[in-house]
Amino acid sequence: MYKVLLIDDDVPMLDYVRQLIDWEALRLEPAGATHSSELALDLFRGTMPDLVVTDIGLPIMDGIELARQFRALKPDVRIIFLTCYEDVAYLKQAFHLEADDYLIKDELSPQKLEEALRKSLRWLKGKEESLERHKFRQDIQRNKDVLKQKFFEQIVRGAVGEETMLFGERLHIRWPHERFALALVRLDLGSAFERYACSDIPLLQYAVYNIAEELAGERGTITAFLSGEEHVWLVFNEPAGLAAERSAQRCDEFAAQVADKAKQFLKIDLFVVFAGATSDLKRIGALHRSATEGLASSYYSEAFRIRLPVPSAAYVQPNAAEFGKEQGIALQAFRDGNPSLLDIAVGGIKTKACRESYDPLAVIGAFEDIVRQAAAEYRLPPSPAFFALMQRTARIGETVRMARRQLREMLQHAGSAAPGGREDHDLGKINRYIEEHIGEMVTSVDVANYLHLNSSYFSRLFKRRTGVNFTEYVHQYKMKLAKSLLARPDETVENVAYTLGYSDRAYFSKVFKKYMGMNPSDYKHSQNP
Repeated sequence: MYKVLLIDDDVPMLDYVRQLIDWEALRLEPAGATHSSELALDLFRGTMPDLVVTDIGLPIMDGIELARQFRALKPDVRIIFLTCYEDVAYLKQAFHLEADDYLIKDELSPQKLEEALRKSLRWLKGKEESLERHKFRQDIQRNKDVLKQKFFEQIVRGAVGEETMLFGERLHIRWPHERFALALVRLDLGSAFERYACSDIPLLQYAVYNIAEELAGERGTITAFLSGEEHVWLVFNEPAGLAAERSAQRCDEFAAQVADKAKQFLKIDLFVVFAGATSDLKRIGALHRSATEGLASSYYSEAFRIRLPVPSAAYVQPNAAEFGKEQGIALQAFRDGNPSLLDIAVGGIKTKACRESYDPLAVIGAFEDIVRQAAAEYRLPPSPAFFALMQRTARIGETVRMARRQLREMLQHAGSAAPGGREDHDLGKINRYIEEHIGEMVTSVDVANYLHLNSSYFSRLFKRRTGVNFTEYVHQYKMKLAKSLLARPDETVENVAYTLGYSDRAYFSKVFKKYMGMNPSDYKHSQNP
């Protein structure tokens, strides 16, 4: 069955289209229907349909722009447009978007709709057959990739004799130059976990490897190798006279191209460890070890490129209760159904860890403890795959993104979050942005840019929907969080103000009193007599 999404701001028309034909007879499953272009984007992300039937003349975001965004999310989605009248400008845009059909509503009949749908289905079935042929070719390619991996393992072990090099030549690996440089390209597991299941990581690694292979094929002297579950190694074969600066620049440019393609097509981040260069192929093993050790010493790095050598990390072991306060706030988030408290807890652990350079395993363990406690308290199923992947995070950014995503999902499953009505849905993206930037002074311009809207238009729309201006909304939002934090006996007014992005305690007190009717010190005393 193929999934289809229906969109029309005319509700009677939406119902008419939904009942016009026997969808199941065409092997089509209506995955959703909506009258709002804003809701349509979220519905599309949630269902990822194969086919969309949409009105062109939608308010706020018309069907053409909506289709462009759908194609950005899923390039092969099929589009059928509905319209009240024939418009040459719309027809041209629909043509450029390669829409399958453009139907006039007044002339719409079961036969015309079915004919348009069958056109889309022929394209989808043709794509399936093409994918089957592609899969067969991929199976052959994978066998070659396994042999390449074995060749790389031999090189790393220092086995670079004539037999090994002949083995490489049979795999079309030819290194005519005397100099070699080595780089490690690594998947950012945090960005991958936000979009994919844990079981998809090896597939993502293979996709990154294919990107590197395709780009390297245009040069001829760069070879990509698979390793582990999230590593892709790059060997650069260079002329002996190539200057060190030019060699480094060449590595930088290639790695950046691989990362850009991964971001564009897979929506994930990568980072790179440059191990250096050598004129002795037997030293590839030493460079390999240096890259692995450099990665282990770079847990607190946020840079895209890590260039060796890096100083050995002097990590500190935290005391047993170091993250107790943050773990308490996280569990309070589950009791209150408040995802913003989760962000405060996660951000607090990250801040302490970065400031003190705590041992990565202890930091990972602190996040895992929160997940386990929440799972036990709310009878949520454990996730062995999550813990296994969490243990493989190599940088603080990965660890934090994974922890935040997992805890948010658990909060939703716990059923403690308020049911999402229309208002919740409309404000969901805005609230998430505020939560993720809770320690900053968020402005309407920031959120408008985040939503890709004109700032003036956003301010008017927001005031019309909520009845308050955006600045007031943010203050109210943060003051509710402040109440929860101040109710904790071990929390100070100064720390709450800082946590919520108010650098001036006097200003924080003024805002708190305005919305809560008393100053924060009095409120704290009332909660902790």
